[in-house]
Amino acid sequence: MKMWSMRDVMVAGGDANKQIWITEFGAPTGTNPNSVDEQTQSDTIGIVLDAVVGNDWLGPAFVYSVRDSGSDTSDVEQNFGLVHRDWTPKIAYGRVDAYAAEHSGR
Repeated sequence: MKMWSMRDVMVAGGDANKQIWITEFGAPTGTNPNSVDEQTQSDTIGIVLDAVVGNDWLGPAFVYSVRDSGSDTSDVEQNFGLVHRDWTPKIAYGRVDAYAAEHSGR
């Protein structure tokens, strides 16, 4: 991840007290060559969430997106969701739910 080298630049520039916010991160599932399988999507999201817990200079992380925006599995932009278009959960949904439960006190 490039965040650590970005952090080094921030510290060198006097911005050590600022956080890096991770916005719109994820991995698309589907049949496109640039897509991943559901387990890889879950693992990718888990890596980022684990990094946030261990580094106070990382701010919130926003998963993109909750729900697939379409049902064309060959279109990467339609398949970033934690759930399919029909609301059935992907593996990553369980991963994010477990993470939220562990770190939110619920």
